Amino acid sequence: MIEEKLLELSSPIDGAIIHPPNGIKFNDGPLVDVSGKVLTSNPVYVNGMKARREGNIFTSSIVLKGKQTEIVATSGQNRDISRVILDPNQELRYSLSIDDNIFFLWDIFIRNPTSLFDNFYLRGLRDLHNKYDAKFTLNLFYEVSDRYSGTFGPFSLNQFPTEHKKEWEDNSNWLRLAFHAFNEFPNRPYQQASPERIAEDFDLVKEEIIRFAGSAYTPTSITHWAMLPRESFPSLRKRGVKTMCGYFVPNKNKVSKDDLSYDINYCFNDKISRYLSENKAIMDFESGIIFCSLDLLFNATPLNEIKPKLESIVINPRKIGVITLSTHEQYFWPQYKAPSTWFSDDPSGAMRRSPGMMMEYKHIPDHFQRLEAGIKTITENGYKPVFLNESYDL
Repeated sequence: MIEEKLLELSSPIDGAIIHPPNGIKFNDGPLVDVSGKVLTSNPVYVNGMKARREGNIFTSSIVLKGKQTEIVATSGQNRDISRVILDPNQELRYSLSIDDNIFFLWDIFIRNPTSLFDNFYLRGLRDLHNKYDAKFTLNLFYEVSDRYSGTFGPFSLNQFPTEHKKEWEDNSNWLRLAFHAFNEFPNRPYQQASPERIAEDFDLVKEEIIRFAGSAYTPTSITHWAMLPRESFPSLRKRGVKTMCGYFVPNKNKVSKDDLSYDINYCFNDKISRYLSENKAIMDFESGIIFCSLDLLFNATPLNEIKPKLESIVINPRKIGVITLSTHEQYFWPQYKAPSTWFSDDPSGAMRRSPGMMMEYKHIPDHFQRLEAGIKTITENGYKPVFLNESYDL
């Protein structure tokens, strides 16, 4: 059982990344609110200034100066520190990634079209790019699961031809391919995997992407189910991973008090997960990877809710900076069906059932309309498209 600290900074936490509009401009830097918990009777000081206190909660404000500011709270002999990073890029930007990709590559493989964009899925994404300048990262499985036998596959990336390599590269300014997992199943494939196993799958997918798509390759920004042991972070950073996105949602499978309260969160503790569920991003200083929270999942958000939800996000000072959007490839396919038992351990909402279908997941007919509604809304609010792995320059 973790012993409760006598003094603890709650916000911003260590590694918090603050986009300038998150704070109020004051002299030479943004002014940000500081809060925390104290269990002693001594007064609390934040960077030498006496903090306000109500019961066990203390608050203060501090001006961020330079790229990194150290916030130091003291109370008697107790001390806590948060290193806070100021995002130097003041431009509003958004990223859009699509997970679980493999079906469209199988389709191109078996039909052997003249152009990649003869495939309806890639053509639909290109239409959105041409209309809104949107950019997409497609996160790939290595192979089609045999659970889809008779509907999709069999297929693995080593079968994909190289004849479209120039076309991939010619479109790599807006379309990139990245590692996601070896296979869609089992669920949570890397939650308890060794760093060596994760690195092996990463390298396998990367090598195939480079073989057939060249410069369209980009390091991953989310692994399948976004659950990894912390020991795997350094090897991912060595492979070029700069930013990882997770859901940081309440753990609906929590049974005992020792279980984590959050899920789809890269196995971070509750303090970090709680912060990222309400804020945008942190730097994990040990690995050098930035972790951020997903803002909207298209396959789990009805069309009529997308615009109002995004409009509420872009005015939230805790979320401003890089808005992260995502969805899953399978919902674009009319023949897609999967029994709910395949995803019985999903508390995240990522595999949300189609309306009225309680026993299976299936095609979402207005999936492209949902993407367009989101891209249109975010663009009208002044956000520019970026690839997530290139979205921070810290």
